[in-house]
Amino acid sequence: MVFCWSLAKNRSREAQLSLNGNITISMSKAWNLVMNSNLQYTNLQNISNTMLQNNGLSGSFGISNTLQVNKKFTISTFFGNFKPPIGLQGYTSSQWFYNITPSYKFFKDKLVLTIAAARFFSNYVTVKTVQSDPNFHSENLNSFQARNLRLGIIWNFGKLTEKVSRKKGINNDDVL
Repeated sequence: MVFCWSLAKNRSREAQLSLNGNITISMSKAWNLVMNSNLQYTNLQNISNTMLQNNGLSGSFGISNTLQVNKKFTISTFFGNFKPPIGLQGYTSSQWFYNITPSYKFFKDKLVLTIAAARFFSNYVTVKTVQSDPNFHSENLNSFQARNLRLGIIWNFGKLTEKVSRKKGINNDDVL
């Protein structure tokens, strides 16, 4: 848990409280599950104009899976949400993410082929941004292409043959 407080030159005050977490679980020898999250509460206040203040929650969470079906074939998935931090005059809506990525190894694991499908249930994502203070109010809707399909090709040229030292301890021989 993190608490942060700052006083900026533009005469504003910001206090934040954050909680972060990460859990990795090996469900079996072939299946790994990873969950991560970040929750943040922010309180903003303009010192010169106390009517101008904002507070709220932001953060993200995600769940990813990796299932090794066999030595050649792996399926990975991801599901999550991102809520951008609030600003003194507004906020931006959250976004959902999800994808599935199967991969297959060829030619003695030298070539890896992946096909990633992301946000395949939605054609577009619309993000709403609201900005306001006592003198104005603005709402902006921004839509962008959500559904996508990606092809990845990885070629492994060789193996790393660097020798790793097992010697323990620190040697500070570069001291003046």
